Amino acid sequence: MTRDRRRLALFFGVTFGVSWAYWFAVLASTRHWIGYRVPLTPFGAFGPAVAAVVSAATIGGRAELGQLLRRFRFRGVTWRGLALAVGIWPLLVAAAIAGASAPGVPAAPAPQVSLALAILVFIEVLIFTSVGEELGWRGYALPILLARDRPLFASTIVGAVWAIWHLPLFWIPGTAQAAFPFGYFALSILATSFVYTAVFRLTQPSIIPVLLLHASQDASLNIAQIGWPQATAGGTFWLSYFGMVIAAGVVAALAGPSSSNDVLLAANTVPPPHC
Repeated sequence: MTRDRRRLALFFGVTFGVSWAYWFAVLASTRHWIGYRVPLTPFGAFGPAVAAVVSAATIGGRAELGQLLRRFRFRGVTWRGLALAVGIWPLLVAAAIAGASAPGVPAAPAPQVSLALAILVFIEVLIFTSVGEELGWRGYALPILLARDRPLFASTIVGAVWAIWHLPLFWIPGTAQAAFPFGYFALSILATSFVYTAVFRLTQPSIIPVLLLHASQDASLNIAQIGWPQATAGGTFWLSYFGMVIAAGVVAALAGPSSSNDVLLAANTVPPPHC
């Protein structure tokens, strides 16, 4: 097994081990298969981050762990990358709301929606979801794949694993995933992976933009459901939203940055130690 395959095998193994062990404990608690209650917390979302740290430290040592943590710096970040990260999903969600709004449905947001609420939701998602996932998916696994494979292949692998990783949440009552068929969700996650890859390749080696992109995505959907409950309650909104996400993924896959941009990524990959 090559070094990169060992890195990915360990990363994916620890990711699923940490997250699924916790989520299945929550599931067992909700189904009363065990005699004590396991609350649903953001802990499961940190499986990829824990796996990235463990994999980098175990196989690459201090040098690779340091490289992983340096992805939190703003090096390589442009205003275009930040604008894309923060602006893509609010526009998609707003378009889905407009498409789902029928005559008589209020166009203005509900009174409880405010800029302060939007900022708080964004910060909460950024801290408790985005960092836990993106340090692993785009901070560790994607760079390894991009240094060896084409972006389409790398995005597909990360997107497929990312979708399957969510699977236990579809059986846990109260999660966002429990309300959707897995097929729709998996297809949208795969399309989302292409968008995230395109943004990451514009701003690598930093993961700051994809952290903001992930937070913007989840926060936009949360605010939409709070502010426009009538428009987002029906299937029309979600079909519109999933359709636009898939379209965005196709555009990102076809119009992503040239492969020459990945030379920077390869140059920032820690080489294997000499034997």
